[in-house]
Amino acid sequence: MPTMIQGQLAKFNELVLDKYDLFFPASKQVFLENCLRERLLLGGYGNYESYYNCLVGDPEEMQGLIDELTVNETRFFRNLGQFKALKENILPEMIEKRNREVVKSWGDETRYWKWGERHPLMHFRVWSAGCSTGEEAYSIAFTILDSLKFPRAWNIEITATDINRSVLDRARIGAYDNNSANDIDPDMLTRYMDRTEAGFVVKEFPGRLVKFYESNLKDLSAGRGIMTLRPADGPGIEFDASGYFDIIFCRNVMIYFDRTAQTRLVSTLYRCLKPGGFLFTGDSEPLHLFEHGFNITTEGDAVYYVKPF
Repeated sequence: MPTMIQGQLAKFNELVLDKYDLFFPASKQVFLENCLRERLLLGGYGNYESYYNCLVGDPEEMQGLIDELTVNETRFFRNLGQFKALKENILPEMIEKRNREVVKSWGDETRYWKWGERHPLMHFRVWSAGCSTGEEAYSIAFTILDSLKFPRAWNIEITATDINRSVLDRARIGAYDNNSANDIDPDMLTRYMDRTEAGFVVKEFPGRLVKFYESNLKDLSAGRGIMTLRPADGPGIEFDASGYFDIIFCRNVMIYFDRTAQTRLVSTLYRCLKPGGFLFTGDSEPLHLFEHGFNITTEGDAVYYVKPF
């Protein structure tokens, strides 16, 4: 069995922190060492120094390690209070406002669009950051669809990102076992999912509202809101996401970062939201520890943040 000598674990710590902002405190050092050992033995490396050199030079092996290091616990409608606030407070207000803007725009000749096209004001742009196997992103899609009288008249764009390729592959399929459906309202389940022998699969219409991409929040945080999105196949997409999203879910992601990276991420999330946009974080990720421009809102047991106009 290869032995890790003094100082080597710190080198691995520094490597994943530098490339992905992933931070492993003392309480998670055993977990990190176990993952490194498994990858080392799987690849047949003779010692940890050889494995470290491989990680530096081999992006595929680095990706394999990252897939092991990022725990992906999720479920449909996790933290139900936040989805309740989304459906009962946030979406009705957004829909009403945009409907008013559409009516006002009819007499504005500078806002011309072709008949038969979706009105440019009738859209939702949502980002599910750290989407894991897709339950959160699909929960958002179901909630938006349930809130619209004529959903096909709207341009609904849900961008779901993660650094773990294996979970993204599962998310794109949209297939889940019976236990995964326990937290979905039965009527909603019937509308948006089909039953299979193994469980359920997301139906075609809600499924195509969600686009899954590999994306590293480290890259986004290091820039000025420039997102790099890598689809399952084809070239990557790079665009300026400043002021792009109406709603961002970034839940149970910051727990992997150190304070410096967390601060940088909060600033970047703020930049990526439109004025009046909404941010949801995890229950253990309150923003009171950071300087930010958000207004905090509490609805029932849900806490979320609003970017002022």
